[in-house]
Amino acid sequence: MTISMDTAVGIDLGGTNAKMYIHDEKIIDTEGNVLSHSDETIILEILNNALSPLTNIKTAGIALPCTMVPHAGDRKILNTVLKFSALTKEKHNGILNQMAKKWGEKLNIENVLILNDGEAAAIDVYFNPNIPKKYKNIMVVTLGTSIGVGFIFGGQPYIGPYPSRASHIILDPEGDWCLNENHRGCWKTLAGIDFRKKLALNMGLKNPKDENLAMDTREIADLAEKGFKKAKLYFKYYAENVARGIATIISAVPVECVVIAGGVANAGDVLMEPLKERLQQGDLLDPDLAPLIEFINVPDFSVAHGAQIYAFNKLVK
Repeated sequence: MTISMDTAVGIDLGGTNAKMYIHDEKIIDTEGNVLSHSDETIILEILNNALSPLTNIKTAGIALPCTMVPHAGDRKILNTVLKFSALTKEKHNGILNQMAKKWGEKLNIENVLILNDGEAAAIDVYFNPNIPKKYKNIMVVTLGTSIGVGFIFGGQPYIGPYPSRASHIILDPEGDWCLNENHRGCWKTLAGIDFRKKLALNMGLKNPKDENLAMDTREIADLAEKGFKKAKLYFKYYAENVARGIATIISAVPVECVVIAGGVANAGDVLMEPLKERLQQGDLLDPDLAPLIEFINVPDFSVAHGAQIYAFNKLVK
């Protein structure tokens, strides 16, 4: 019996918004809730509203941007971190298989699988025909509200603990505090959405409708593509901090290729050119190593699509 991909749905349950993928990606209405701080009842209600119009869904892959650690042959959400820690206060204690079973019952879906968003990112890249198959060891970096990291090792997407903490590697021990965390100067603080907003405002790149708000990154990219010097300089400053995090990881982790994805990756060359230039400068990476690593931009990337593929493949097996 042939199982159709239409029986699988993928969901990227981000901290501030959510996306769903079946045939294409669409935004889920979160009704203004910040999902990373919401309790389980609210999250399930939002998911149910998004999924209830669909028919014939047998499996769902749900990607969460939070740290998952080993637990008695399974994995569980780390309860000491900010994102989605409220889920660890439920009866399932944030243990993935138990949580997935409950969510399946509440959403009326036979099989629910929960994975990290970095893992879903790696799966999506693994099946992307535009990524050369000669690369067997790849780091996938998603640039959006925060920073996500996934890996492909030995030609297979890595599914396991800890890569979601990549955004919290410390790049400047004396830097700004990471909000609600116990450290300062981490990659997220130096290159996440709050940094981009602050940078834009400090550079005078303000929303034309409200000068108290920063201009959208996509709008800044449009200006940079037209040659606007201040917009190009914005991406140079941003690329500096993105490069520092990438270099810290790939100096220790053996990869042949780095894929830059996520919403900010839609900026294209105005981001990739200063990023590559910074990494090849010679002080962040060994000058003989940097030219050997390929940097690829994937602007049409989708965590939700990777989650769908993961769920579908588990159903087929």
